[in-house]
Amino acid sequence: MWHNPTTNSGTWAPRALQHSEPDSAAAKSTSTEGAEKGKSEKRALGITDLLEKYDEGNPSSALAAAKKPRFEYPVLPSASSSTSAAAPAAGSDSETTMSEKAAPKASKDDVASAAPRLAEHIKSNAKFVKVAAMAATLLEEGRVTMHNSEAFFEILEAGVADPKRIRAKDFRSAYRRLYSAACTKKELFHPKRQGILRLWHMRVVNQVDLFAKHEDQFARIVKEIRQGLLLLPCLNPSLEPRTRTGAPREHLPESARRMWASAMFECLEVAMTHHKQPWAVSEVNMLIKTAHDRRQNFSEQQAATVAEWEVRRIESSRAERKETERLDNSKRKEA
Repeated sequence: MWHNPTTNSGTWAPRALQHSEPDSAAAKSTSTEGAEKGKSEKRALGITDLLEKYDEGNPSSALAAAKKPRFEYPVLPSASSSTSAAAPAAGSDSETTMSEKAAPKASKDDVASAAPRLAEHIKSNAKFVKVAAMAATLLEEGRVTMHNSEAFFEILEAGVADPKRIRAKDFRSAYRRLYSAACTKKELFHPKRQGILRLWHMRVVNQVDLFAKHEDQFARIVKEIRQGLLLLPCLNPSLEPRTRTGAPREHLPESARRMWASAMFECLEVAMTHHKQPWAVSEVNMLIKTAHDRRQNFSEQQAATVAEWEVRRIESSRAERKETERLDNSKRKEA
């Protein structure tokens, strides 16, 4: 916590000078100047200063920050720097020492410094919305770069530590803003992280968008989820839909299938909440059928749930066909 520098003449002044009015006035002036200096320095602080209030009563945040390593992209030297490095050093050792002392120090990266604390605070339901907004702003304002993106990635990981929280009404918009911004800037992250960001686009952004009760948007998101399901192999290879070129369909690597299936299962759960809506029935049924044909990619519990949904799909399809037949027969009788 930042402490303004203060002085107290009654505490540190020599006993013989404690009752001296000029010295007392000078001490008061020094105290005022120190307070003004403290205020100006405090105003100069960036994101680190904003986080101070979150760290009250949380002494473990500093320890957590010290334990977490940070990935740093290698900095390639320029042609001029490599040429100068290859040339023999000129001058004495004392000149070299003086030049090293005179060289400016690298500026502190506020994003990398604040990331461990943001990652800790974003896990709190009480702080999530504010911290997510702060993190999204860092992305939108271009303060996340290739040099601090690995540290920033810790915030994104902590945000999805509890997947069930994504569906909470109070958090949806904050989730969508943060992870949509991160996916838009995915080129700032390491290639391995970009694959995880694509997964989070499915798990977070698409899942939140499914809550919107708009037919066009719902159909668009369902189509995207189905494209993801098609990347999983069918239990029966004969059920694999043909590609436009006739080439064998490509699937996700086996090591990645379970986590992608889990992310899409969460989307299916949300989609099922709209199953009774007339404008959503056909799209949801299509998703269920596609998932059921690939049920071996899900966990045992998820596969059992998908099987139950398939039974409901079949029953609703039969009921829909009967209703269609009844209407057709009614029209024929009237004709």
